[in-house]
Amino acid sequence: MPMEYFCCYHDYHKKLARLSDQEVGRLFRALLLYSATGSSPELAGRESIAFDFIAAEIDRAKQHYEERCLLNVENGKKGGRPKNPPLSEKAMGFLKSEKSQEEEEEKEKEEEERKGIHTAPAITLPLKGGGEYAVFPQQCQEWAALYPAVNIPQQLRHMRGWLLANPARQKAKAGVQKFITGWLAREQNASAEEPFRRQGSYDIQEVNAMSLLDIPENL
Repeated sequence: MPMEYFCCYHDYHKKLARLSDQEVGRLFRALLLYSATGSSPELAGRESIAFDFIAAEIDRAKQHYEERCLLNVENGKKGGRPKNPPLSEKAMGFLKSEKSQEEEEEKEKEEEERKGIHTAPAITLPLKGGGEYAVFPQQCQEWAALYPAVNIPQQLRHMRGWLLANPARQKAKAGVQKFITGWLAREQNASAEEPFRRQGSYDIQEVNAMSLLDIPENL
């Protein structure tokens, strides 16, 4: 398919500045004819000098266009653009890792729903680097059964106050469960010599009645 145009560059304005309007008009009429038919009209004025260098640029542009058309034809014979290469092992590993992370997040969500963690939290504990770890009533009930000598809600309030007062010793999300159970285990051991007065239903009742509003404002 032949070219239906030729490029007229902005720097022509500077190169043609000394030509009169009539000379510029004759020049571009001649360039249009040359681009369309390849014929070189006779030019008697100064525009003939400009015609030579612009016609050479038209020839180069046509040659480049024809080469590109031939390349497209050859690619068409080969079936068009090549297919995308297969993913590298590194890319496959990244996709597998991303899929594993999604599966892990889905498992955590299912575990939270199983424990009833979709309900409102009983209290939150500040985390290292910002954010809060939500403690839910179901978790408190489990700890009350594991540490019957411990007043779970009160100790959770102590934990929050201690973490707020010691921000440098706050825990990351991955370590906060170990921090909680370690704290409760120490309290259980410290109360081992006392009668297990905390066994029974009052722990559960206090847990169910507990909310963030129970936390002192100065913590």
